[in-house]
Amino acid sequence: MSVMDITILGRNGSLQDGLSGNTSLLLSCEGSSVLVDCSSNLQEAVAKDDFKAVVLTHSHVDHLYGFPSLIHQLWLKGRKDALDVYAKPETQKVLSALLDAFHLREKKGMFDIALKFSPSFSTSGLEVEFFGTDHAPGSIGVVFSKDGKKVVYTSDTRPIANPQHILVGADLLITEASGLSDDIEVLVKKGHQGGAEAAELAIKTKAGRLLLVHLPCKENMRDAIEAQARGVFPHASVAIPLAHYEV
Repeated sequence: MSVMDITILGRNGSLQDGLSGNTSLLLSCEGSSVLVDCSSNLQEAVAKDDFKAVVLTHSHVDHLYGFPSLIHQLWLKGRKDALDVYAKPETQKVLSALLDAFHLREKKGMFDIALKFSPSFSTSGLEVEFFGTDHAPGSIGVVFSKDGKKVVYTSDTRPIANPQHILVGADLLITEASGLSDDIEVLVKKGHQGGAEAAELAIKTKAGRLLLVHLPCKENMRDAIEAQARGVFPHASVAIPLAHYEV
């Protein structure tokens, strides 16, 4: 029986295509759902009656442009409960600007939008912890734990040479794979990693499965990235948009 259900709302890098929007995911377990990053397919989160919190991993546009729409839709739906939004101060600054640009806090009956950050929080028995990543100022990754099961999501990151202990032992590791090994110098300059580096991280952290996100639009490139990752770590696969992965 699964403990956590992860819906891949989008798997693409900065460019969207007809198959997928930008990378974001919704993690649900009994009594609690948490949205991580906020781009497309927000209806999955809006429809959840147990939607507790949002995590924004960093301030780049492809990870948070949907935030004002999410708030607006929840308000239209009649939400009354406060919404906790976890992000580092660098990201909170952008989120506040988006809320102000659309005058969302001024809506009649608007629920409380609590921008905050702490090393961890818990909701309905789900433990959520954060770790720093090497991508942009204030970038974070997320670890979800419940009943002995663990899911790790790095979001965008350069290759992680020495993973923190918190990353070790994930049943499911979700991390970016923005290109191939031949492109690694360019990827690193831009704050990213490739499929082979994602697979190496899975080995270093003793992950059970590896799910690749933040992918290029071209299908042949995605196939090549998946093949390269599987050559290093056999339990790797490209994420499928709107698919559910159980842990």
